[in-house]
Amino acid sequence: MSCIECIWAKDNKFLVNPDGQVWPCCYLANQAFKFQQNGKWADKELIARGVDDITNPIIQEYREHADELNINNNSLEDILNHEWFTDTLPNPGLVITLIEFV
Repeated sequence: MSCIECIWAKDNKFLVNPDGQVWPCCYLANQAFKFQQNGKWADKELIARGVDDITNPIIQEYREHADELNINNNSLEDILNHEWFTDTLPNPGLVITLIEFV
């Protein structure tokens, strides 16, 4: 099986959305920003149905730490050293989860 490699991760890049949320790539940032702006970020019915990338467990864990992962609340250094970036995101389970949504 071939592996999906994120060019952003490979180049150690990240993205800061207009709302201050820091994301590891544009794919995740765009989806989350769209749902947040449409008021669907914490829509329990949508999450329960398993609709779109917002239901991905990795994204849901990010949502639980969203205040901590916001540049308006924490330094960039603290955010990039947060357990979501250092432990959750690099977890091999992310690859499996993303493949399930493709």
